Amino acid sequence: MSNAPRGRRSGGSAARQALRAEASTEVRTFLTRTMAPFEVLSVEGLETIEHNADTILAEMGIDFRDYPSALTLLADAGADVDGEDWAKLIQPLGSGDHDLGGLLKVLDEVGFEGPVGLQAYGVGLPASVHLRASMGAWRAAHGR
Repeated sequence: MSNAPRGRRSGGSAARQALRAEASTEVRTFLTRTMAPFEVLSVEGLETIEHNADTILAEMGIDFRDYPSALTLLADAGADVDGEDWAKLIQPLGSGDHDLGGLLKVLDEVGFEGPVGLQAYGVGLPASVHLRASMGAWRAAHGR
């Protein structure tokens, strides 16, 4: 065996990592948008649809009283199931038969961190009033 000092080996994991870091990979877009974005429906159009839907519900209505499973679903979603019309059935957050505090407690217990939506359609309040009241109910139920 030779007593001559061995030279440092080239390669190894550090060299492979450096090579990978230097490598440049070209990323190509899968789809290229060729059309400019456009608005499918104006705010006025959406308001017209909502107004017409409210009119149909007010004049024709939907009766769920003979369908207990539907009433359970509506109550779970916050409806006052003893209401006589749509305006009473659909309630702002914190109103009606829905246990908001109980729902939030369960979501906290299971570690839920996903998004939560707010039903605004069919609530008989101006949007700004509804949002303010619902945010207040949310904070109160969350203890914030």
